[in-house]
Amino acid sequence: KTNSTLESLNLGENKISDIGAERFAEALKTNNTLESLNLAENKIFDFGAEQFAEALKTNSTLESLNLGENKISDIGAERFAEALKTNSTLSWVDLSGNKISDIGAEQFAEALKTNNTLESLNLAENKIFDFGAEQFAEALKTNSTLREVDLRKNKISDIGAERFAKALGRRMLFRW
Repeated sequence: KTNSTLESLNLGENKISDIGAERFAEALKTNNTLESLNLAENKIFDFGAEQFAEALKTNSTLESLNLGENKISDIGAERFAEALKTNSTLSWVDLSGNKISDIGAEQFAEALKTNNTLESLNLAENKIFDFGAEQFAEALKTNSTLREVDLRKNKISDIGAERFAKALGRRMLFRW
């Protein structure tokens, strides 16, 4: 028997690894009630992120996913961004405090050009430099749903800030 009422699950600050992440991802493929999942501050690496990415291609209820403060690098970020191109329910994603660089940021920016549901993306405290910021700024020219991008505590200089300034013709909140 499976649960048919749970809408939110917070398992942040535990010791859940890629094995646990894989189990959650499998469940998300068929679950039709969970809207919010918090697995922040666990021990999830790229394999776990890849499993979530696969689940997001078919899940139709999850709106909020927090995988902040894990061990996800550009490999996991790339798979996750790929899933965002087709996912139609996620509106809030937190991947702060991971190991995502300009390569992963570029993949997210590319996904934002076609995603029309994401409203908030948190990539604070990663390893994103000006190139990644430029890619986001370019994506914001065509994305009409994103309202908040959090890039605090990355490595963005005046060059990246200038690119964002040019894209600020929209109602959007940036943090850095």
